[in-house]
Amino acid sequence: MEVRRDDQPGRTLLSVTGSVDLASAPALRESLLDALGASVRQVRVDLAGVDVIDAAGLGALWTAATVARRLGRELVVDGVDARTADLMRVTGLGALLPTATRATSTPVPHRRSA
Repeated sequence: MEVRRDDQPGRTLLSVTGSVDLASAPALRESLLDALGASVRQVRVDLAGVDVIDAAGLGALWTAATVARRLGRELVVDGVDARTADLMRVTGLGALLPTATRATSTPVPHRRSA
């Protein structure tokens, strides 16, 4: 897995490529938390280059979503394939994170809890 970071005024873009699994999820979590720790309003995560994401990868996103909410920041995930979108919905992660699917770049509906 590789994570490229692009800092822009008010937001950071993280482009992830490769497989996000038990071995690489801690590095993704660290990259996400580091980006959220900066003084930005929004962190966007592009998963279009990800082949596979397992439960550990979803856990890294869950942790980041929880931290983002606590800090009052926005975490958005783009480039999600249909399988990952389904996993996010089933696990409840989709309720925490705005996402856009890979094929259509259309936002996947999510609910925000108060």
